[in-house]
Amino acid sequence: MVIKHQGKSPQIQPTADVAPNAAVCGGVVIGRNCRILFGAQIIAEGGSIEVGTECIVMENAVLRSSTSHRLKIGNNCL
Repeated sequence: MVIKHQGKSPQIQPTADVAPNAAVCGGVVIGRNCRILFGAQIIAEGGSIEVGTECIVMENAVLRSSTSHRLKIGNNCL
């Protein structure tokens, strides 16, 4: 599920694979060849989240940012 929040929509590279029940919300950038697995939630509430290339966000993981805390994950991370 891709959700626009506070006027920001997620940017997901076409080679990324997002599970149908994962939630990606707000100012999120997902790099190429990433996999967002079932039940994962990537929620940017005013801040930003950047997931580098070739990363895997595991099942039921929660990544969250706020206006005062942004989140950046490098390349090739699990």
